[in-house]
Amino acid sequence: LQDYTCFFIKAEKLFYRLIFFCYIHLDRSDRNRNSVKCKLTILLKQEKIKNMWIFLEFHTFLTYRSMQVMMSLQKEVFVMENTKANTVLDYCNDVFFKYALSREDEGSVYARNTIIERVTGIKVKESTVQNPNLDPGTIGKKRIILDVHVKDEKGRFFNLEMQTTYAGVAEMMRFEFYGARALNNQLDSSEKYRDLKPVYQIIFIEKCAWNNKNLINNYQMRNEQGEDESKHPLIRRTYVHLPVINEIAKKKAIQKMDDFEQLCFLFENNAKNDILESKERLVKVFMDKYEEMQKDDELWSTAMAIQMGEARYRYGLEDSFEEGKKEGEALLLIKQLKSKYHEDCTTWL
Repeated sequence: LQDYTCFFIKAEKLFYRLIFFCYIHLDRSDRNRNSVKCKLTILLKQEKIKNMWIFLEFHTFLTYRSMQVMMSLQKEVFVMENTKANTVLDYCNDVFFKYALSREDEGSVYARNTIIERVTGIKVKESTVQNPNLDPGTIGKKRIILDVHVKDEKGRFFNLEMQTTYAGVAEMMRFEFYGARALNNQLDSSEKYRDLKPVYQIIFIEKCAWNNKNLINNYQMRNEQGEDESKHPLIRRTYVHLPVINEIAKKKAIQKMDDFEQLCFLFENNAKNDILESKERLVKVFMDKYEEMQKDDELWSTAMAIQMGEARYRYGLEDSFEEGKKEGEALLLIKQLKSKYHEDCTTWL
């Protein structure tokens, strides 16, 4: 397309072929071959094709649409090469994350209890998942937050979540809202506030902290002097910043990392750098769960589809064609007005 565009700028005779090419290949859904041939024949007979107005119109349209198509194709290739979503499911996939932690077998119980201990310092003896359901039909029809709600033997609540499509301020607001909602859901009208149990949020996020390079950051209410609001806070939020693990890997070998660091490395890098040879039980549980989930064809394919959708979202491919079409039409109109009135009509338009 880029070559054709350059050619027809230099040689007007190629311009006729380009109009035909443009209509056939870039607007196939709107026009059929016969209507294109008819329109092209009429333009040629009326000799309007030589009019500079028509030249400007089709030249602008084709050039801009060509750019949009090429950019979309490049992004698609980039997504496929970087995610390998057609063959490999990431260990940080949130469907797999919930599957690995929400079962009630020995491996899942060990994994979630160990993560809670490594992140919060709380040693959990018993834990139960409050929302273990993973129905592929429900997940596929409506995209939901696949967090894991855990309650321990003392009634404390833990909310574990894998968030790889960080969306800025709105996402941070959602984290706070979820913490508040977890508190609100504990009481009904007959219960007392003193019966509330603390909520611990553990959020694995694909983003570094804005003010430090810590792998783990714990937050709770404090004043300007850094003093805690309460000795018994009800909401404690912890972020695990996955990209930081690569900085840690530069300073020490994978074998010298503790089990939680190795798990974070697995989430961030998948099967790179021999992480799958780890002897840590925490890592092995996730690898075993990975093989186990592959046996569930429907759940596995749903997870793969979600992963591809998230990749498209990250790289800005959602509605890229429609957005490009609107921008192209706006640019075309601006150029046409400028050509006719010899003034920049952008502000007025």
